[in-house]
Amino acid sequence: MKSLLSTLFVVFLLILFGCKEELKVYRVGAVVPLSGQFEAYGRNVKNGLTLALEEINASGGVKGKTLDILFEDDRSDEKVAAGKVKALKGSGVAVIIGGVTSNEALAMAPVCEQEKVVLLSPTASSPKLTGIGQYFFRNYPSDTLEGRVMAEYAVRRMKIRSVAILYIDKEYGKGITDVFKERFQGLGGVVSYEKGYPEGTVDFVEDVKQIKANPPDAVYLPGYFTEVAAILKELKAQKVEAKVISTQGMAQPMIVEIAGEAAEGVVYPQPPFDPESNDPEIQKYVASYKKKFPTKPDIDAAFSYDALRLVARAIENCANYPQDLRARIADTNFKGITGDIAFGANGDVDIQPRMFEIKGGQFVPIR
Repeated sequence: MKSLLSTLFVVFLLILFGCKEELKVYRVGAVVPLSGQFEAYGRNVKNGLTLALEEINASGGVKGKTLDILFEDDRSDEKVAAGKVKALKGSGVAVIIGGVTSNEALAMAPVCEQEKVVLLSPTASSPKLTGIGQYFFRNYPSDTLEGRVMAEYAVRRMKIRSVAILYIDKEYGKGITDVFKERFQGLGGVVSYEKGYPEGTVDFVEDVKQIKANPPDAVYLPGYFTEVAAILKELKAQKVEAKVISTQGMAQPMIVEIAGEAAEGVVYPQPPFDPESNDPEIQKYVASYKKKFPTKPDIDAAFSYDALRLVARAIENCANYPQDLRARIADTNFKGITGDIAFGANGDVDIQPRMFEIKGGQFVPIR
């Protein structure tokens, strides 16, 4: 009898002190590439999350308690990213911000569904993620919007009738290429050349030779900044006289550093966050970001900043945390610096892209 009473007392103490510790802090997980191929994207995402975290806690936290982020490095590997989910859940995490790339989000989403952990991606855009599960959301719009808008702008405003396409052979590149091509051809456009290349490709001499042999009006480059920069340099080296259109995935400051003048004039769509905006909230955010980090915030940092603020608002609205957190995120109606955020039944947002151009080494919205 004494043994039973002692056991019950120990269990009671564990429950009591465990609950007290749990109530001190709300933990959010973040799975981001802090090393490897996509480190630059992960760094910007972490910056946006870190700034939001500091501001939330400085203003009283969430329900008077501290908000904390447990960062995990997925090393730019989707298998590693998927493997982080269970560990984070074991640390008391009910929501993970991550899946920075589409491949990582596609790998993580089924695990989060199984574990009943909310996955919120601030940057993944593959159409395959639409409706992938009840626990997946993204505050960044699907490539279905970006690819269609680029095709329509190319035909109607840039008067492009033929394109050559070089895309990164990953889910991001393939998905947005399919959307663009379907809309472009539907508007009467012709694809003169199309090829996917493996991640990490540096030599595009033969591809550009083939493009030049049958000159298109434009070259369409869905991909990330490293490979796109190499293609731009090769296009310039071979003096290809064609307009260049691309995707938001390459819009990192490093592309200008690597490609130099070869990046001038590239046109691409992205969600309408503009760090040069006169909107007071955006100006305040940009000033705070530049004070903390030695650079201007890019779109990944902005969407990540909004993602954590959205999560904090959802936790605030929970009557029974964490059981009803998924429902509170699902019925989000949040005005962020990246726009008005509300999720459809498929976990997507409806944020229409606008056109940008690389001009004078800057990413400039086309008025």
